[in-house]
Amino acid sequence: MAKRKQGGAPVRQVESPASGECEAVPRLLGPNPGPQELIRIAEHAAASGDAAAAKAKLYAQLAGRRVDIACRKGCPHCCHIRVMATAPEVLCAADFIRRTFSQERQTALLQKLRETDEVTRGLDTAARAQTRLPCPLLEDDCCSVHPARPLRCRGLASFDAEACRRSFGEAAGALPVPMFTPQADLLEDAQSGMMVGLAAAGYDSHPLELTAALRIALEEPDAAERWLAGAPVFRAARIAITRRR
Repeated sequence: MAKRKQGGAPVRQVESPASGECEAVPRLLGPNPGPQELIRIAEHAAASGDAAAAKAKLYAQLAGRRVDIACRKGCPHCCHIRVMATAPEVLCAADFIRRTFSQERQTALLQKLRETDEVTRGLDTAARAQTRLPCPLLEDDCCSVHPARPLRCRGLASFDAEACRRSFGEAAGALPVPMFTPQADLLEDAQSGMMVGLAAAGYDSHPLELTAALRIALEEPDAAERWLAGAPVFRAARIAITRRR
């Protein structure tokens, strides 16, 4: 992933959504959770993270800082990176696809997921960027699951589309991109809070690579039920966690 170049307002004025998401997980799961409860968990985290990021932008503007986000529909430069997601986020995207895509689109997407996964599975962030392969969810340079996109995707907010093009295209993510860093931090916080909440509730909170995990979710219609039952449904899509010494 491209290196972040600091930009925007400090986040100290915005309360992190992490604790709120951690507390929301058991409430949203309820006594007998099913697939819809997992989808609500992902949607709740996305809404909380988006709201916190919007507040950070407002505070920046009130402080006299310009927050001119360059991200636009049809600007897919950042959609060539490894995306870390949780099981609820993956299952939320899979549900959106099943509800809104025609059978023909679903078949075509699954084929793209398989082809990309065969190349990218197990790659770290730098190696994934080196492939320069676009996210399989792109259609005509637009995210086909934009309303249900993962939190890490929501966190990317660049001030310079040309810098994104150079970094993600020519330099495989090696060049810094000026980003509104509070947005990335707050969306990551929302995801972290969700993961802690899932772990506390006894569920697998291991981070997943989006392409591999979404392939599994679409290939296995009962993936959500099996995951809730404790089956290692997404084991093949897990991202290795590197611990600092």
